[in-house]
Amino acid sequence: MIREVRLVNIKSYKDSTIKFTDGVNAIIGENGAGKTTVLEAIGFVLFDTLPYRIGDFLRRGEKKGEIRIRLIGRDEREYEVVRRIEEGRTTAYYVNDIEVGRVAEGREVAEWIAENFGFEVDARTVFENAIGVQQGKIVSHFLEPPSVRDSIFSPLIGVDSYRKAYEKSREYENFVKDRTVEIEKKLVALSKDVEAKQRAEERLRDLNKKRNEVNRQLKEISRVIAPLKIKIERMSLLSKEFDTLSLEKARLVEKISAEEKAIKELEERLGRIHELKKELEKLKNEYEEYVVAEKRIEEVEKRREGLDKVRRSLIESKARLEALKEDIELAKKTVEDICKKEEIAEELERKAEREKKLRERLKELEILSVKKREIEERLKTISEEVDNKKKVLGELGEKRKKLSELEEKFCRIKGVEAARDRLLKDISGLKTKFEMSKNLYEQVKDGICPILQENCERIAGERERILAKLTKIKENLSKLEEKFLRAQKAVERKRLLEEAISRLKGELRNLTTLKEEIEEKEKTLEDLKEESERISEELSKREDVADDIKEVEGSMEKLTALKTEIKRKDTILEELRKKEKLVHKLGKELKKLPEVEKELSEVESELNSLKKLKEERKEAYLKYIGLSEKIADGEKIEVEVKQREKELESLRKKYDEVKNRLDEVKKEYSKEEHEKLRDKLGELISEEAKMRGELKTLESEISGVEKEIKELSKKEQEFRELSKAKDKLNAKHRFIKDLREIFKMSIPEITMAYVEAVSIEANRIFCELMDDYSWELRWIEDFGIVAKYRGRDIELAQMSGGEQMCAALAVRLALLRVLSNVNVVFFDEPTQNMDEDRRRNFAAQLSRIEGFKQIFVISHDDTFEEMVENAIKLRRENGVSVIA
Repeated sequence: MIREVRLVNIKSYKDSTIKFTDGVNAIIGENGAGKTTVLEAIGFVLFDTLPYRIGDFLRRGEKKGEIRIRLIGRDEREYEVVRRIEEGRTTAYYVNDIEVGRVAEGREVAEWIAENFGFEVDARTVFENAIGVQQGKIVSHFLEPPSVRDSIFSPLIGVDSYRKAYEKSREYENFVKDRTVEIEKKLVALSKDVEAKQRAEERLRDLNKKRNEVNRQLKEISRVIAPLKIKIERMSLLSKEFDTLSLEKARLVEKISAEEKAIKELEERLGRIHELKKELEKLKNEYEEYVVAEKRIEEVEKRREGLDKVRRSLIESKARLEALKEDIELAKKTVEDICKKEEIAEELERKAEREKKLRERLKELEILSVKKREIEERLKTISEEVDNKKKVLGELGEKRKKLSELEEKFCRIKGVEAARDRLLKDISGLKTKFEMSKNLYEQVKDGICPILQENCERIAGERERILAKLTKIKENLSKLEEKFLRAQKAVERKRLLEEAISRLKGELRNLTTLKEEIEEKEKTLEDLKEESERISEELSKREDVADDIKEVEGSMEKLTALKTEIKRKDTILEELRKKEKLVHKLGKELKKLPEVEKELSEVESELNSLKKLKEERKEAYLKYIGLSEKIADGEKIEVEVKQREKELESLRKKYDEVKNRLDEVKKEYSKEEHEKLRDKLGELISEEAKMRGELKTLESEISGVEKEIKELSKKEQEFRELSKAKDKLNAKHRFIKDLREIFKMSIPEITMAYVEAVSIEANRIFCELMDDYSWELRWIEDFGIVAKYRGRDIELAQMSGGEQMCAALAVRLALLRVLSNVNVVFFDEPTQNMDEDRRRNFAAQLSRIEGFKQIFVISHDDTFEEMVENAIKLRRENGVSVIA
């Protein structure tokens, strides 16, 4: 159930919310009030259908719009479906559960709606042909030829998909046939590969036998080679050990000789060291004097460095004192200058203030200049818009003339449906007379009395009279049918005129709004021109302001600089006081300078004396050091002699061990036997290599054959798979043929089932609407409507306009009940072609229709206002649709 619809910037609506209730809701208003827009909005949001471009659905002059629909879902929860649009596109489309938030978005919305309304076919098709049929098409669809009716209603009941499936499956059947032929061709080629695989498998068995024999021979050779290798390896080890021991013996002899020579040289060096000790004792006093002088020099130099550092610091303080005195003089002069500048600051401040105000005024004038340019651009733009709108207004004036002409033509053919219906009734009556006369003629055409069954002259005369009457009826029937065809064409012309008038009225709905917009734009132009003239007057003063600025130009910068200078005065005075204190402190420190210089001279004199003594004792000192180092080596030499004697003893012992092992190896090793064993091993290895080469060739051949078999196995597998595929395709082909036959048979059966179900429901609804249960309404297989009233068959074209509307509505409501769970339906101008009594009866009967929670009636007829549960009256105010 739909609770409310909110329209923001949609067609003639600015921002309106229309609330609905259970039962019958009537949306009433004059043409152009915005009634049909409500139906279009619901169709657009819930069923994604709109009879024109999205851009045309927006309110004139707006770039964005929004539709919100609140409804109760199948689960009895409240939802809100929202669709926002801009020029030519949808920018947002979603469904909100009022309690839990968003449940669907974008493409999901259509699925959600289909699930909630229980659609089995396309939602757009259901809406356009059952829920919200456009004005003028409710009845006309059922008066179309059968082929046209089929194109309208087949998609609605789903039969169209069976036809498409039937045609589509023919393509697939042909595809399966072609595929089967291709597979058969491949199977012929693959059968040769299967035979080649069998030959390759036989060859592989022969090669495996040869390989097994070669492997047996290789094992035999390996059995002989293994012990022979062990024996040769033993001989090689003995040979290697003999060579190693011989080299070790020679090396030990050489090392023993070298150790004996080194011991002898060390003993000679020890004798020379005893002589040097006596000479060292003589140089000891001069060595000690050198050491004492060197130590004292180090102490005196440290003292000199300290005094020199103090002297340099005092000299730097002296230079700093001179610089400070200069700074003090400069600071005093700066303070005097600042005092003079303070005297002229007041006058400069007045000029700076004037310069500031003038510059602010100049800035205001520049802003006005920019604003003037913007106003001129707006004037140009709005002027162009006014010209364009006046052009459109002229075009609408032409269309208004055309509308008057069309309405005049429409008035001339206003009663054409009634004339057509009368003709149809006359034709039906003549056809009945013709059939009765024809039956009577059949009875008397042979001149035999139907009662006595014998020739009768009076019967013969009656036959001629009846034949003349039949001819006359036929001629009249032919003339009436020609008139009916002309009347039918006139009805069609009337329908086309109605559509053209409706279209022109729709275009002319915005005429008043357009005039108001032009008046509003022209008023805006006048206001902008006045504003532009006022700004121009202000801008004429800009040169005077510029001249005044020149007189005081730079005052602000000078004042800023002067204030900065004056602010520095206190800082400079503070620094001046600090520097004068520092000058006094430095003067006291500089009194120590003569005393420090005297002490430094005494230190320099002592240092020179010590350096002279050190130089005189240097030669004796160096000689003492050299002799001390040589004598110190004596202890190391004695230790080294003992170590070398111990090493010599160890080498002699090792020499004896090597000599004894060498004698043992000579007894066990034979070079001649070693050579014979190696020759025999070479022959066996050569034989083994030859056989391994043969084995490798066999392995290569076997690998090639196995590879070939592997490739052929794939072909064999492919052969089996293709054979299976062929069997499957044959089964599939049989299945498709059967399926196509089912599709073909299903179309009339499904059509018949739907038609019968719809007919039962439509008959119930029709009788309720007519408030007359003598009617019997049926929807037939060619999707036409026929009826029977008190035993008399009546076609739809023979019914009055009101009866046609009720019959068409009954069938569409029944379709809706059968095809979905939708319990909401819209009637757009359903009382068209009904007299006042019929309209009142129709309004009264609507609420009695069972199975629909909500029925919406869109009409300019006030009959519904007093006879329905909820009447919503719309009107147009200043181009905007509002609820009255």
